[in-house]
Amino acid sequence: MRIAIVHSRFSYVGGAEKYIYFLVHRLLKDGHQIHYFCHYKEPFRHPLFHYHYIPMVKGIRFLKALSFAFATEMKVNQGDYDIVHGFYKTFRQDIYTDGSGLVELYQNYVLSQKQGLQRLLRKYSLYYQADKLLERLRFTPGNYRKVLCMSEMVKKQLQQEYHIPDNRITVLYNGIDCEFFHPRNKKKYGPSLRKELGIHEGEVLFTLIGNDYIRKNVITALKAFRELPRGKRGRLLVVGKDRRQKQYEEMAKKWGLEKEVIFLGPRRDIERIHSITDVFLLVSHYDVFGMVVLEAMATGVPCIVSSLAGASEIIQPGRNGWILEDPGSFQELAEKMSYFLSLSSKEKEDMDTMAREKALELDWQAHYSQLLAYYREIQEEKIKEGI
Repeated sequence: MRIAIVHSRFSYVGGAEKYIYFLVHRLLKDGHQIHYFCHYKEPFRHPLFHYHYIPMVKGIRFLKALSFAFATEMKVNQGDYDIVHGFYKTFRQDIYTDGSGLVELYQNYVLSQKQGLQRLLRKYSLYYQADKLLERLRFTPGNYRKVLCMSEMVKKQLQQEYHIPDNRITVLYNGIDCEFFHPRNKKKYGPSLRKELGIHEGEVLFTLIGNDYIRKNVITALKAFRELPRGKRGRLLVVGKDRRQKQYEEMAKKWGLEKEVIFLGPRRDIERIHSITDVFLLVSHYDVFGMVVLEAMATGVPCIVSSLAGASEIIQPGRNGWILEDPGSFQELAEKMSYFLSLSSKEKEDMDTMAREKALELDWQAHYSQLLAYYREIQEEKIKEGI
């Protein structure tokens, strides 16, 4: 098949980006011709891979998405593709994978973090209006053939807002490469990385990964960690890029946690990070899914996941992790972290095993096979319509 894929970036870094990166490689391996429409691309060459540069207006935020959407529309229309699969803020494609959820709900979250003039400016910003416009266009009948949602949470949101027919929308959980993310990584990478980071063997490690410390709720993780008994709580590892990192480091120091909390910054070797983790934390105020949860579980790591994250749908409380009902409650998070610390070695091993077993149900191959089935379904539909 000739497949057009649309996203602003082609990169190994980032949740959606990493998923698309793996998808492109698998499609190429199976002999499909890929036309990738993006603004930024990491160096990559393959005889079946064709890169199409999409310009974006810089400096004026609301024009960034609009310029990308309209430039993509013109570029894609110049070619002939069996499938056009969109992942970004475009308004017309055959298949759209929704990795962000409703603009309105994210806007409400952002507004909750702002006050006074900042809140007012955000509420009536042209950036928000542009995002909302593109969303309305995207889900206008005729501008899509199939919407793939990363969670039931997102499917419910979209159907309530845009009344998308059941036969045009479905949930397709992200697939995970259960060979790349594997419990054997704990022996392969664990000892050397723990030594590199100064984390003793046997010392419990809680890990949080994310590039937006406010949305990823790092503050609640820090407060909960502070509540755990000193000497038994182990270490907290925060991985990801945020311009406020220094402020959070100062906060940890103020609370006397500077020797127990490690701010590692951005890392590409996430499989190594999971290999030294005992419990993974996704305690976000809002997350459509949270691919890092699947990565952790495939490695055999139980997770504590926010009820406001789509990944909570794959958590079986007390078996492969716990659901944090109130992401704003550091007391509730501390209670769940403390409960893990109280478990015996055998109980912890059982949770590791059950986390891995759940990830195996969402193996990459099963996900890929289902995605190809949707591609063929839409391709046949277009052929019948003479397109």
